[in-house]
Amino acid sequence: MIDHELVKRVYSQGNGYKRTARIVGCSGTTVRRIVLPEYAERSRIDARANKRRRTGICRECGGKTRYNGRGKATSGLCAACNYRLAHELRCWTRETVIAAIQEWAREHGGLPPTATEWQRRSRGQRYPAAGTVYGKRSGLFDSWADAIEAAGFPRPAIGRRRKVTA
Repeated sequence: MIDHELVKRVYSQGNGYKRTARIVGCSGTTVRRIVLPEYAERSRIDARANKRRRTGICRECGGKTRYNGRGKATSGLCAACNYRLAHELRCWTRETVIAAIQEWAREHGGLPPTATEWQRRSRGQRYPAAGTVYGKRSGLFDSWADAIEAAGFPRPAIGRRRKVTA
């Protein structure tokens, strides 16, 4: 915590912003904000205006998005769509998993994914994690083959790898 009285006292002895900052152990900008309250208020107003200028349009609903503070101009989703999407991604059912497998097949030439492909490519995308699809603890299906069969594709042969053409 910076002692404001000490900063003002050191500055009033004829030191500039940078020298005061070195003596007190803070930045020159901090000294300027403490010594000149109108500068601090102007900085706050400018920062708020910059954030307002950096709003965008939600790619889902067309609403207003907020500045995310990380160098990018805006996030791609408004707060409501972001919340809804996060909730939907956490709530996978057998039907939504089957639809995701069928969507994958449409996007990748009509072939259903292998378990390995799904594990590699499902991270961070619109597909459920492999552990959600099949597994002992929280899997919706007993095995990957059961999930593929439920999606309307022939049951994959266990232990056989299909050749993937690029």
